[in-house]
Amino acid sequence: QGDADTMKALRSIDSNPFGAVVRVTAKRLDDYPRLYDTLSDPQVVPEGMVERKNFDDRSDALKRFSHIEQTVRWGMLGLVAFFVLLSLFVVFHTIRLNTYSQRDEIAIMKLVGATNWFIKLPFILEGFLYSVVGVALGFAVVLPLIHLADPYVMTLFGSSSASPYAYYQLHLLWIVLGQLLGLSLATMLSATVAVGKYVKV
Repeated sequence: QGDADTMKALRSIDSNPFGAVVRVTAKRLDDYPRLYDTLSDPQVVPEGMVERKNFDDRSDALKRFSHIEQTVRWGMLGLVAFFVLLSLFVVFHTIRLNTYSQRDEIAIMKLVGATNWFIKLPFILEGFLYSVVGVALGFAVVLPLIHLADPYVMTLFGSSSASPYAYYQLHLLWIVLGQLLGLSLATMLSATVAVGKYVKV
């Protein structure tokens, strides 16, 4: 419709020689077998109604791709869980050492009537700051790597809609907030446990 030369040529004839085009796209990988069976059923799509179809039965390739996707997904989840536990371990022991080095100050604060939360709050805020710095450093490293890998991923899938960098740009705020919230809760909880266990407050 946006091609002026084509529209000019169509106005000189009585009919549209191009015919109708229908593109069907599944949103989930599991829908492709059902979609293929439906479009291949002569009761749904009678013979002669469709002049040409350009889809093939690629169920084996889709199954292999689905298996690879599941393997990569579980592998990435395991890797994320490992790094989360590692970061909590580091934060826990860092705050524990910091608490131990300030045990005299904490004892004085208790003697002058400081509450438990008043003593814990600086260590909890310290854990929150670790989270902010960790998320900032993580994105400073990950985003350039995603940007470098972006053309290769789009070439692999043959579509610009598969751009991971564009996805990060579109959802950057929610990704940052989600990671910051999750990591902050984990580190602040770790800090609370470290202070409560190793300092009798």
